[in-house]
Amino acid sequence: PFLVDSSDRNTKNLVSLKEAQKEIQQLRNELEHTPMKKENMVELREHLKEKLLNILSHTDSVRHIPADIEQMSKSLFEHYNKNMFISESDPIWNRITEKINSQNPQFYKYIDILTLGKLNHGDMRILELIRCGITPTQMSHILGKAKGTISSRRASMSERMFDKSIGNTEFDFIIRSL
Repeated sequence: PFLVDSSDRNTKNLVSLKEAQKEIQQLRNELEHTPMKKENMVELREHLKEKLLNILSHTDSVRHIPADIEQMSKSLFEHYNKNMFISESDPIWNRITEKINSQNPQFYKYIDILTLGKLNHGDMRILELIRCGITPTQMSHILGKAKGTISSRRASMSERMFDKSIGNTEFDFIIRSL
């Protein structure tokens, strides 16, 4: 049997991750300079969807969560531990939005493109929590919803954004990459 040295595999994963991050940054730059007009929303969506799925296909074994997202996740989870359910009026939602905007001001634009502007507020909260690195179990407590409801919403959004089910792990990876 062929044995793979784990350090060699980790190096390959790191190279794949760096290549994926470079492709994501190129995509961000491309979309940042594209005007948002209703006429080209469908075209932009197809382009974005194709690029994201292509990146995903090249990073099948890499599921790294960036440090800034991990930090946001810890902060949110600490708040959750103190308060359990987080109400819609809680100021932490504004801090989450600000943090996401500071990390990538185009995040909400990308979501808008992928959903063709058709996303309800509850689904956006789920996407924000995914972006923050929060697990479905944690989301269920934070949002006061059943874990099954969270999972089915994620699957539904995946289907709506990519016209097919891409799996929750892959979906989360894409959302965190935006």
